[in-house]
Amino acid sequence: MRTISELYTFSFSQAMYDTPLITPLAKKFRLEVVIRRAMLSDAGGTMEVRLTGSPEEIGRAIADLSTTGVNVIGPVADTINETNDAEPRPAYIGRGT
Repeated sequence: MRTISELYTFSFSQAMYDTPLITPLAKKFRLEVVIRRAMLSDAGGTMEVRLTGSPEEIGRAIADLSTTGVNVIGPVADTINETNDAEPRPAYIGRGT
C-alpha cells in the first residue's frame, strides 16, 4: 500500500470547539495525524494538520470531515521548513544584558 503525507488547513466555528475532529480521523481512516499549528479565537479556530496514510484513506477522511462543518483547504504547501540546516539563533529572555 502506497503511503503519502499531505498538509491541510482546517477551519471551524467556535460552536465546534468541543467536537472531536482528530481522533476520529486517526481511528476511522487509519491515518497518522499531526497537528502542526492551531489557533482558537472568539470567531473560530484553524488547524494546520499533516495527514499520513494511503491516498484513498486521506481522500475518504477529507470527504467525511467536510460533512461536519469543517472547512478543509488543501493539500497546502508546507510553510515550516523541516530540513532547515541553518544554525539556531539563541533566544534571549528578559531584559537582556
